[in-house]
Amino acid sequence: MEAGLKNILNNFSDKDNIRLGEAGKLVSGGEGQRVRLGRSLYKNAVRCVILDEPFRGIGRIERQSLLKKALEHWKSSTLFFISHDVSETMQFNRVLVIEKGKIVEDGSPDSLLKKENSNYKAMIDKHHEVHESFRNKVQWKKIWIEKGRLRQKFPFNHSKSNDWNFL
Repeated sequence: MEAGLKNILNNFSDKDNIRLGEAGKLVSGGEGQRVRLGRSLYKNAVRCVILDEPFRGIGRIERQSLLKKALEHWKSSTLFFISHDVSETMQFNRVLVIEKGKIVEDGSPDSLLKKENSNYKAMIDKHHEVHESFRNKVQWKKIWIEKGRLRQKFPFNHSKSNDWNFL
């Protein structure tokens, strides 16, 4: 269950031959990604693994856990991990920054963060800036219909109480 498939597998009778459906329509995007990752984890003693956006549709905490498991599972393999989530690269010992099809930076995350005018450092800094801005400034609210009435709650906004607010 390294790929977090336990809850998904419970929904299928033939757990070894899960059909995702045409374009994966029988499962959610994140569930499909976990099934594909689980299938790839069956492969042992591989020399090269390419994971292209393997955790798309999966929440941040679960992505971190799955990446840690993948790194451990393929520790003896060359692993190419392609991601737009630059923060995920911090767990690797080597990062390649590609711009317009060419490698513009190559090194460990720590060395690239220390490099003057580093594209990698700029991406990490922007990632943290956006993440903090998003978390601190966006006013989240939960909206649902209950007994034919629209309801809302502001569970993540520190300026408002966590009491239920009804429309």
